[in-house]
Amino acid sequence: SRSFSQIQHTTMKHILPILSLFLLAGTFFLGSCEKFSDNGDIDGLWIMTERYSRATDAPSEGYPEKTDVGQRSISWAFQLQLMSIRTPQNHNGHTAETVGRFSLHDGMLDVEPLYIHFRDRDSLLTDPQTTCLKDVGIYGNSGHFRVSRLSENHMVLCSDRDSLVFRKS
Repeated sequence: SRSFSQIQHTTMKHILPILSLFLLAGTFFLGSCEKFSDNGDIDGLWIMTERYSRATDAPSEGYPEKTDVGQRSISWAFQLQLMSIRTPQNHNGHTAETVGRFSLHDGMLDVEPLYIHFRDRDSLLTDPQTTCLKDVGIYGNSGHFRVSRLSENHMVLCSDRDSLVFRKS
């Protein structure tokens, strides 16, 4: 008959490899976890199709001036808390890409801070009166929008000066 210590040694000899395998699998699982976004439908690449503007920021004026921007290929991309605005040509006075952080809460989209994206660095936009992003729907060095509509393939953002219409790419 076998002693208790022999039985314990034999059991541990069989359990240790299985336990090690579970620990190794757990390590790989935790190591492979990525950050997941909780932004909902706004995540992804959006193409601006129309822009309605007004001369001043007076709400009573509405947005009487329509600009068809579909041929200009203005895209806004959202992922995690980062956004990128891209155009085929320079739109910010230096490059064809502007990047920044955004937050989406209570039906509002706030975009700030914004940076001119160069290949080797980003340069913070500091002038609140800058008009370099006017063509992509942002006045100054930040953007504040009411999310008028947001579905999985259609978005309308309204600021004091513009109503921007997007379709998801």
